[in-house]
Parts: sequence; C-alpha cells; structure tokens
Amino acid sequence: MITLQSLTILEDGRFYAKWFDSDDATGIGHTVAALHHADGRLDAANFNIRPPRLTEEQMSQAQPDQHRAYQLAALGTAKQPTWANRYQKAAEIVESHGVTLTSEEAAVVVSTSGTTYAVMGKSCTCKYSQMRGEVCSHYLAVRMARALGQPIGGTEAARERAHAARVAANKEAEIARVAARGENIHERNRRRARSDGDGARQWARMAYANGRGTIPAHIYDRATGKQGETHV
Repeated sequence: MITLQSLTILEDGRFYAKWFDSDDATGIGHTVAALHHADGRLDAANFNIRPPRLTEEQMSQAQPDQHRAYQLAALGTAKQPTWANRYQKAAEIVESHGVTLTSEEAAVVVSTSGTTYAVMGKSCTCKYSQMRGEVCSHYLAVRMARALGQPIGGTEAARERAHAARVAANKEAEIARVAARGENIHERNRRRARSDGDGARQWARMAYANGRGTIPAHIYDRATGKQGETHV
C-alpha cells in the first residue's frame, strides 16, 4: 500500500510528493520521492515505483515550496527565540534576492521595503544596528546567503548601492551627533568655522548667501589660508 506523506507545489506549477510504500520486500516500508505534473499525472519517481495520480483534493491541499532560508530561520530561532522576527525578515530578504555578496566580509542588502544597506562583518548601516549595536536582520540575511552557498558577485551597481548606503549612514550619524549636542545646522557650521577650513568656507558661503558683506578676519584666513581684510 502506498500513501501520500507530504505534497508541495513548485514555482513552475508541478508538485513534489513524498509517498510511503508499506508493501516493499523488507516489510518495513520506505519513502518514495516523486514529481507530478500540474494536472496530477506522474512525471518521475525513484526506486522504479509508480505512485498513483494525485487527486483534486490532494492538489488543493498542497503547500507552497518554501525557500531554504526559512529552514535556517527555524534553526536560528530555536537557539535565539528572541530573534524570531529578525530571522523571519532575514529569510524574506534572501528569498527576494536582496543580498549581494561583494567580498568575503562585505555585502549589500536591499530590505523588503526597498532600502539599501551596507553590511561589513557584523556591522550594518541600518539604524537598528547603529543605535543598538545588536545583530540585525540584514546581517542575518548575509549569513544565510553565505550558508546557502551564494557566490560572491559584486557588480558595479552593487558597489554603487553600497557606497550610497555608507554615505546615507554617515549623514544620519552626523545628524544624530548634532542633535545630541543640541545644535542646529547654523550652530554646527559656526562651530566648524572655528576649527577647520572646510567649515570656515561653508560658514562664509552661508553668510554671503544671507546678505552679509563682511566676515571676521580669522574665518577669512582659515577659509583662504591667506592674511587679508575682513571684507572679501
């Protein structure tokens, strides 16, 4: 007697079935793997056994074939139950081809929301990782991609996305530092004008844009590297 154990529907519409044959020569029985057409007809099976055609009821109860990343997510969740949500998101990212490995340590990750992040080692440019210093779903997605044998294939587009992610992260970090000091953008520029040439030049440009005709001599000297009048 042969009975159906499990049935999944593949992306191409075919069915992958596991049947149990209890009438084999040993009397113990064994599992038979089979592939069926979309209409239930048998396509191929191992052990030279021909399982029956799938019924309409069986096909209606077939489960979608799950990406291997979800198996890794289940294993990870068993060890770190509090990371369950992060593992789930990581598996979704891998399933959507959101991970591009650019080197042995680096990767570019596009989240399910479409935001691009750069991952280097355990560090990620996302706010969760930067603010909390904890493992994020993007890092876990990279680990999954490597565990599943995804090759390193950094394209020029991937490198550009990684650069853009780093620039955006640096900008966010600067905004956070300014906010932590209680400064607004003008106060920050005024402070920078006293410390470096770039800051002095930025302060001067903003001053002239606001209609100011002169700037202090020490800012002029720092901006130009020259001695001069207070009016330039």
